[in-house]
Amino acid sequence: MLNFLPSIVPKAHAQFLTATCPSSSDIGGSFTGSGQYSINPLCPLNGTDVTLGLLLDRVITLLLWGAGVAAVIYLLWSGILYITAGGDEAKAGKARTGIVNAVIGIVIIILAFVIEKSVANIFGGRTS
Repeated sequence: MLNFLPSIVPKAHAQFLTATCPSSSDIGGSFTGSGQYSINPLCPLNGTDVTLGLLLDRVITLLLWGAGVAAVIYLLWSGILYITAGGDEAKAGKARTGIVNAVIGIVIIILAFVIEKSVANIFGGRTS
């Protein structure tokens, strides 16, 4: 059933790592210079000047974006639970706790993002 996967995965992996960065005229976004494009955080990984610091910066950035998306989804879900509690104090209390936890998580994620970019900038890492 999944016999096609061994032939697809290496090709997809190779295309991901060898793709060229688009120019600003290709997409219409902001071109930040030196082969970086602000939309794709992994774009500079195809160059010859890849450092461990740059790779860690990109991986941490992607993880923080994923955590931010998850926190916003949790905030929305907790809000829906609060709205549909229907006067039940136990359900409303759990939903309120979820909302507070999601907001605290979003603040921590934003602070972690700012701290990581500041540290990467101080130690000479390229940031987008």
